[in-house]
Parts: sequence; C-alpha cells; structure tokens
Amino acid sequence: MEKNFETDGKEGGKKRLGWNAMDELYCACEVLKNSGLEPINTDGKNVEDEDEECTADISPLRLSRLRRMRKEEEKRRELSATFPETLERLSAYFGTTEMQTTILCAYISNYFEDDSNGSTFEEISQFFSCQTMKLLTHKDDIDALIEKKLLVENKSIVRRRRRRVFLRGSKTFTVADNVIDAILANEEIQFDQRKDDEAESEIDSVEFTTQVADITASRIDEGESTTVMRSKLQALEEDYSDSSFVQDALTLLPDFDDRMMLYVVCGDSMESDKGTSLNLTVRDLYEPSRKFKIARKYLDEDTPLFKKGLIEFSKKGNMSDATIVPTEKALKLLLGEDAVLFEKKMTGIELVEPKKIKAKKLFYSEENEKDISRLRRALSKKTFKMIQKRLAEQNLPSGVAILLYGAAGTGKTESVRQIAKATGREIYHVDISNTKSCWFGESEKIVKKIFKNYRSMCESHRHNGKPAPILLFNEADAVFSERKNPKSSNVAQTENAIQNIILEELETLDGILVATTNMADNLDSAFERRFLFKIKFDRPDENAKKNIWLSKLGWLDEETCLSFARKFDLSGGEIDNICRKISMEEVITGERPTTAQIEEFCRREKLSLAEGGNRMGFSL
Repeated sequence: MEKNFETDGKEGGKKRLGWNAMDELYCACEVLKNSGLEPINTDGKNVEDEDEECTADISPLRLSRLRRMRKEEEKRRELSATFPETLERLSAYFGTTEMQTTILCAYISNYFEDDSNGSTFEEISQFFSCQTMKLLTHKDDIDALIEKKLLVENKSIVRRRRRRVFLRGSKTFTVADNVIDAILANEEIQFDQRKDDEAESEIDSVEFTTQVADITASRIDEGESTTVMRSKLQALEEDYSDSSFVQDALTLLPDFDDRMMLYVVCGDSMESDKGTSLNLTVRDLYEPSRKFKIARKYLDEDTPLFKKGLIEFSKKGNMSDATIVPTEKALKLLLGEDAVLFEKKMTGIELVEPKKIKAKKLFYSEENEKDISRLRRALSKKTFKMIQKRLAEQNLPSGVAILLYGAAGTGKTESVRQIAKATGREIYHVDISNTKSCWFGESEKIVKKIFKNYRSMCESHRHNGKPAPILLFNEADAVFSERKNPKSSNVAQTENAIQNIILEELETLDGILVATTNMADNLDSAFERRFLFKIKFDRPDENAKKNIWLSKLGWLDEETCLSFARKFDLSGGEIDNICRKISMEEVITGERPTTAQIEEFCRREKLSLAEGGNRMGFSL
C-alpha cells in the first residue's frame, strides 16, 4: 500500500498524510495489546458465549462487568476486521515489515503512556502479554527498527547521587523524536541526513562522559585511590579512542589531568545546568596534597582549559562556591551540531516565551498609540526580515535598538511583552543586578557573555525559522547612565567598561535590543544615537485613563470612569494598584466598594497629599 501523501503546495514543503496516523496507531495498539504477538488470533472463550438468560443468579455487579467486557470484545472484533489494512498502511508509512510495525506500535504506545522514558524488552513483552523469550525471537526486527532510526537507545535513564551520574537498569529504547513529531503533525517522517558515523560518534561521546562520571564517583563510594581511578579513566579513553570528542581532547589537551577535568565538566552539563562544583570536583579527582594547588590555578583561570576557551565560570567565588561549565566550543566538540540542544540559560537572563505572556489590552495616548503600532508592525516576522535585508543592502547595521522612556507605571515593560507576544518573539530579560560582580573583571565578562549568547540564539532561531528574540534591558539606568570619572573609584571604572562593551555591541547588533528607563535625563549621550526608535511614554491622557478604568472595573459606568480620569492624575500602574485594593476590599468585607471609597483609594495612592503629610497603602 502506498503512503498516500498530500503536499502542502509549497516547493520543498513537508508531505502530509491523506489519512490520520494517530487514529490508525490507536486502532492497531488496541488490537495488539495483550495479543501475545498474535493479533489476528481470536481463539479462546468469547464473552458472548455466556447466555445472559442463564445469568439470573449472577450479581448485578458481575453482570455489568460481563456486559462491559462484551462491548469491549465487540469493539476489538470491529478493529480486528480492519487490522490487516491498518497494519499494511502503517508498514508502508514506516517502511517496515508487518512484524517490525507490530513491535514499533508497542514502543509508540508506551511512549505516550510513560512520557517517553523508553521501554525495556520486558516492558514490551508486558504490553503483548507474552514471554520475554518470545519477543527475543524477533530481536532481528528490533535491530532493524534501530538501524532504520525509528527506535533510539535512551541513555538518559539515570539517577543522581550527590552530583554524580550513575547508570541504572537495562538498556531502554524509545521512539525517535523526529518520528513522534511526524506522527503528531501527520506528516512524512524526516530522518537526520548526517552521516551515520558522525551521529554515532556524538552518541559515543555522551556515553563516554557518562561512564567517566560513574568511574570518578566510585572513587568516593568504594574508597578507591586516585591511581586506580586514573587507570580506569585512561583505559576508558583508549576504548573510546575512535570518538571525535576524545580525539579532539587529545589534540587540544596533551596533559591527562586537563582532559580528565574536561570530561567531568562536559558530563555534568548533560545532566544539569547548575554547573560543576570546583571544590567537589577537585576533591574527587586529585590527592589531598594537590587539591589546593589545583584549585588555585582554576580560580586564577591559569589552566589550558580556560586559556583555550573550553570552560568558564558560571559562578565565580571562592573555592567552596565556585562553579564551572563547558563553553559553547567544548559543547560543539562533544555534540557537534546537536550542541544547540544543550544551550544553557544565559547568565543574568530570564527567558520569557511568547506563549506564556498573558494577552493584555493596553491603552495609550493618541501619539503613543501610533508609535507602538508602528513598532509592532516593524517587528512582525515578515516585515522585520525585509527591514534587515534592506539595511544590509545599504551597508547599514541590520540590528534595531529601541529606547522606551518615561514615567514609572506608564506601560513600557508591558508594551514590550505584548509586542513580543504579538510578533511571536521570545524575550531575554537581562537582570541588571546579575551583571555586577565583586570580582575584578568579572562584570565585563558577564556582559560580554550575554551578548555572545544572544548572538548564538539569534543564529539558532534563524536556522530554525524562528523570529529573532528580543534582548530586554529593563530599568537600564544602571548601565546606560552617564559615564563617571574613572579615577573616582574602581566601581566607576567597571561601569564605564561595561558601557563601552554595550556601545560596541550596539554597533554590530543583528537582532532587537530594547532598553527601558524612567530617567532618560541620566542617559549617556553616546547611547542616544545608537537607538533607532526612541519612544517617550507620557502619562495616560483623560480618554486613556477612562478606558483603563472601564477595562479594569467593567461594573462601573462610563460617566463614573470619566470622572475618575478627570479628578486623578494616575498612571496605568497606579490604577492597577487601586483595582487590586478594590479586590482585597471585596474579599475582606464581602461587599463591592462604593464610588466614594474608590475615590478615597485614588487619593491615598499618592504619597504626597494636597492637605500635607505622607501616607502609604490603604486603610480599612
């Protein structure tokens, strides 16, 4: 039977199935489950053989169960009638024999039931309700599924002991991600086009680092000496000498101690993004007499691993709390093109995905509405791509830097969030406080790393057809303010150095940077010309305030909302605060506040009152 594909009409577009793969798989799995690997066999006692007229003495509960079983058996027989056709269609889709398809269906069923953790031979036997030995007679079919890359070995079934990785359990196999993706999308299966030996090399590299972790952990758990541990690691390195990762490590790092540290750090990165503890790793790998000398070299970054850009600090402190991680260069040595799958959260960055941003209606003054609408159109995926192309053709910087400034509570940050949601862009929110470090020179490295990682993410998004993310410096006064006299303090020198880095990065920006500030007067003049868009957020005008009130408190009439707008000069953020107080009042008293009470909340929102004195919060 043919695969029966339908194309989406686009050149090179993915081929969609003319039938529903999930429906067919469901039907097949229903027939195959508990079939003993003989799905067409319907021998055995039929539930219908028991005459209901002879069941007068059967309890109502059992009778209900028998009827339910009868319905299930009828459903199974209906599915069995069409099963040969279903099996033939699925076999054509997967490019497998009927027995291979039968076994693959069990793995697919377990994938969705057990959250893709993989299945052992014993678990697949349980699906069919057959002996494991019977399934093993079809080992050639399972090997064929692996060779066809429909099944992949799941080596991530591990447990943590302290910070180390340990293997457990027998080998498990799961359905390849690209196969699951194709099934869910009802499309043709797209296989990895890389050479098999290249992909296998990367699998070997990950397995190698996992076994390194197992060996180094046994030194502590089993009381082994460092000599025994090193002998095991050297033997393991020889066993994996064909791995491209090991070959590259041998070329870059002639000293075995350096390679040993690289193997451990890379292995840890596969399991956690928290980094490798310098203190624990040095304790595990070296004799006590060498521990402090080795640690000092790493803290001073005076090792080949640092000098060759293979590791970096994720947290730099003293020996007890410093953590190190592999660099992008090291991950590419380990994983090749798949390194992008293990990109860690950027230092000082919070990722905000567009789908997690709650849609919110914002109200602006007429002028701000025009500016925001223009910006939203400019950052739409199609338009922004055209803008970048036009700028590049004219030899102009293709990145776009945007400054949003104005009073607090006027919607600058929320506007960025809503634009990101509307244009399908992720936000990489820079936490300014995390760019500051008490360690000399570390702050500059953190800022450089932020931009380096942002460039990598832009490249990755381009490669995957996703829109460039937005790099957001919120409340950016701390890093965009006027430069200080470098002779005044070391802090001033550091802040000036950070500003120089940002200025240079803005010149070569290839994505979207947004900075927000409440104090534009403090902005250094050198930054001003780097911003292509500069939008001032005014306090909402009377009409905008009225609309905000109406949107927040729909039970108020328009005239009352207009009255609030005219009486009180409040920002959108301040109106939000008042609405929260109203909700609290409703919970506390069980009644909705009167107009007079809401006006009192409005008056108390300002710290300085007309009659003098300061108040904070609200009174009950």
